[in-house]
Amino acid sequence: MNRSIFFVLVTLLFSGCVQNNNSPIKNSELQKTLLREQIISHVKQCATGIENQKISRDLRVRVIFRLNLDGSLQEFTTRTSKLQHTGGPIGSAFGGTEYERHEFTREFLRYILRCAPYDFLPKDQYELWAHNEITFNPSVIFD
Repeated sequence: MNRSIFFVLVTLLFSGCVQNNNSPIKNSELQKTLLREQIISHVKQCATGIENQKISRDLRVRVIFRLNLDGSLQEFTTRTSKLQHTGGPIGSAFGGTEYERHEFTREFLRYILRCAPYDFLPKDQYELWAHNEITFNPSVIFD
């Protein structure tokens, strides 16, 4: 079993999300977490990193994307009070330096595009992986 998936399971177990009552809500959250870990693992395989780059430990990159049933990326519209985005994945970053936030946001958007299609995901659980909002820790991925 992948170490990160094991860590997620242990975390969920101790946070009370996994219990013997087989609650559909708790089981779907566990399933969604496992599917997210599969996506992260897949993206890690596409990630090349920036050579000889020292990465701030507090840097995080958040990517939002939607998938079609066949695992291909879906265009969507996102609106905030100041901005509207129509197209593929969107990203933002926090922590780190301004340079790191800019560069790693671009890199992770490229990884999401490069890794498509995500056709390994189970079609019968499409509602759990259709919309994705994943926060990556580059310092862990490229260590």
